[in-house]
Amino acid sequence: MKVYKEENGVMVEDIENPIYKEFDDILDALAAKPKEERLKWFAEMRKPKELDFVKKIGDTYYVVRSHFDKEGAEDTFTKVHRIVLNEN
Repeated sequence: MKVYKEENGVMVEDIENPIYKEFDDILDALAAKPKEERLKWFAEMRKPKELDFVKKIGDTYYVVRSHFDKEGAEDTFTKVHRIVLNEN
């Protein structure tokens, strides 16, 4: 997967971010699996387990709860890709 970033108004290939290698490795592993195994993998990855958590920092507890919009327009890959690239 080629990913680009803007530098001084010019789009250049971004090959330094290690997350892109991770994406490529996942896609390569999925491509090698039969269709049934790929579908099973995606079904299991829809909502990560243990996504809700409590974190204590100093004397303050932070409670993080997750929720997903079933009517959302973006799939997880598109959303992560957009966030990583800091696009709107």
